Amino acid sequence: MRSRIPSLDGLRGIAILLVVICHLSFGITALPNHLNAFLSSLGGLGVRIFFVLSGFLITTILIKEQQRGGIRLGRFYLKRTLRIFPAYYFMIFCVAVLWAIGSGLVESTKSDLIHALTYTINYHASGWTLGHAWSLSVEEQFYLLWPACLLFLNRRTAVKVAILVVILCPLVRYVYWVSTADVWTLYRFESVADSLAVGCLLALRPLRRFPGIAVAIIVGSILCLNYLSMTRFVGFYLLLGITFCNFGIAVCIQWATTNQAGRVSELLNSRALSYLGVISYSVYLWQQVFLNPAGGKLSFKFPINLLLIAAVSLFSFYTIEQPALRFRQRLLKRRAPLIDQRSVITKVAP
Repeated sequence: MRSRIPSLDGLRGIAILLVVICHLSFGITALPNHLNAFLSSLGGLGVRIFFVLSGFLITTILIKEQQRGGIRLGRFYLKRTLRIFPAYYFMIFCVAVLWAIGSGLVESTKSDLIHALTYTINYHASGWTLGHAWSLSVEEQFYLLWPACLLFLNRRTAVKVAILVVILCPLVRYVYWVSTADVWTLYRFESVADSLAVGCLLALRPLRRFPGIAVAIIVGSILCLNYLSMTRFVGFYLLLGITFCNFGIAVCIQWATTNQAGRVSELLNSRALSYLGVISYSVYLWQQVFLNPAGGKLSFKFPINLLLIAAVSLFSFYTIEQPALRFRQRLLKRRAPLIDQRSVITKVAP
């Protein structure tokens, strides 16, 4: 039987919508300044939702593995590799081909491609086309560090590590902001790992229940903080605002996954939003390629760019992602025939 955490696909759908709306707004010059600033702030919020979700899901998976008999790092990395690498490297391959033939459809350099291939682009000032790979690099760096932390430390110590990350990251990004003009320092792992850490804490130490009105106020406050970060109070946002947003997102995740009645739950679990969440990884990989605000070719024009994102994302999902996941399922069954891998894989797939 298939087993999924309710509402999470819907939350992913919202997150990818925020990213696409943000990048789409960059190419619309007729918008009022305040509206443009608000829409531009949504991309960072969408990525932050993905980060908190990732920390929560990966930690939940690892805790369940501990309870079943122990974390097996080899098995964990095999599953992550077959989940993430095929679609990601397919996208990079296509970008590399377009770059090599001088198509003018991508804004990348050889250095961009190398850093994207090695998941280090968050430490490199990239061009537009592969710029979004910074968040995927952060995720991979998280996968290298956190499972080992849970494996070799007890749960109480892991909680302390996550809390330390939540405390230190705001200080790191604030120092980067006041000491350098390089905005890419704010995309480094040590600048954003607190979003992932908050998700880890949510899995390790669930928050108390919040009433719906409190959650609504938190959502409104997050949107206001994101808007203010684009217009003023940037230092305050980097030092304290992002931390509030991270915990606010965690509250929303816990509320959404534990309250399965009402209109919000119906929306999050609706067929359209859930489906968008299911294909959100492929959409995220390809949206940036077609939403270059400086691109002058037809493929960058609205609504053709959205149609191309939909077409290529669906192609990637059904011809790259899904076959890779089916292969993963068969491989894991052969490696551990006594375990019902179908239920495990269904719970693992983000």
